[in-house]
Amino acid sequence: MNLKSMAAGLALCLLPGIAGAQDEIPTHEIMVSVGTGTTNLGWDTGNNYDAAYWTRYEDPLLNYRWSSVYDKGTVQLPCFGLSYRNDFGRKHRLAYGFNVAYEPKHGSWKHRLTDETVYRMKDNYLSVLPMVRLYYKRRPGFRMYGELGVGGALNVWQNGGEPDSHGRVLLTGQLTYLGFQWGHRLFGSVELGFGCLGLLRVGTGYRF
Repeated sequence: MNLKSMAAGLALCLLPGIAGAQDEIPTHEIMVSVGTGTTNLGWDTGNNYDAAYWTRYEDPLLNYRWSSVYDKGTVQLPCFGLSYRNDFGRKHRLAYGFNVAYEPKHGSWKHRLTDETVYRMKDNYLSVLPMVRLYYKRRPGFRMYGELGVGGALNVWQNGGEPDSHGRVLLTGQLTYLGFQWGHRLFGSVELGFGCLGLLRVGTGYRF
């Protein structure tokens, strides 16, 4: 038997194992994500709602006049999430895990003529959610699923010239009615849902 024949025989022996490794579906995953449209802070679209809220002006004309005098400085970042999932098994459609998310918003309003800061605010949410996932489709390179999580959120805020921050713990949750993941080990993710993680969430992760 020559060297080429031995190599061909070895390849044939290893081929089933290689194919099985490629078809194997990892059961653990970690993912980082960003979401918008959460139930914690909503989403600032740049209208005059904030000015109307903290000045208590409900009349549209008064609100417009107020906003034309003061510069708005609201900054709202996306909801940042870190999650872990573990499938119950390679042939099961259920997975469990948890998600930790952080969502900040802060702002300051300045008088256009004097540049004096007349109001400041800070609002932050830190949420921890145990999650349960149901796979609609589960393949080595593609997954489609729904997910439900219920947990708690620590809300810390500071308004105006108050020297101290205020805090409270709230019941919170997330319902993801449709999620997609593409990729085998490294993957991308898009989720549609409702709750503290947002209406739309995109992420990337790794399975092992």
